[in-house]
Amino acid sequence: MHPYFLEHRRRNIVVASSIVLAILAAYALHFVVQYAGIEIWWWIETPSVLGFYGLIMGFFDRVVWRWKMLDRLGYGVPDLNGQWKVVVKSSSDGLEKLFQADAVIRQTWSKICIVLTFPASASRSLTAFIICDEALNGFELVYAYESLPKADAVGTMNIHRGTTWLSLSKDEQILDGEYYTGRGRHTYGRITLTRCPVILPTIVSREQS
Repeated sequence: MHPYFLEHRRRNIVVASSIVLAILAAYALHFVVQYAGIEIWWWIETPSVLGFYGLIMGFFDRVVWRWKMLDRLGYGVPDLNGQWKVVVKSSSDGLEKLFQADAVIRQTWSKICIVLTFPASASRSLTAFIICDEALNGFELVYAYESLPKADAVGTMNIHRGTTWLSLSKDEQILDGEYYTGRGRHTYGRITLTRCPVILPTIVSREQS
């Protein structure tokens, strides 16, 4: 996964809150150790403010950022993790034919990776932005990607880079927008990603088995 850009206000709130919590946690630990008269051996390093900050940010980066309550506090980020079905219309054939693909998005609060797999090629994101569109009260995902043809692809396909700009639906189930490619392809088109439902494992009782 690679880092992605998020508007400064959201990041600043999280960083500032984590610093405050780290200072309070370090002071609380110092107070407890001093009040209890605990003697810490010289070879044991107690967490400092920086240590607590790292722990807090690590926990937030992997777990807390998914909590929906953060949306009401003003620094929520859409969770795009999962598998998506992709439909593409390309200018290469006049935007008439539909091409299907599969996508996998892996994301934490600070990093993301978007991989699309077509029958003859696969692409991966190189850098990304998640933008809050306050006018539409929604989010947009913008990312640059590199596309690599598979070994059995036709000879006219080659490695190329491009950019995709997607708007996220209110229910966070559809990403819809456009893409365009750079040198080597010079095509553009429409692209829609639909989130695949999460299938929970079925628990079979002993009586059923």
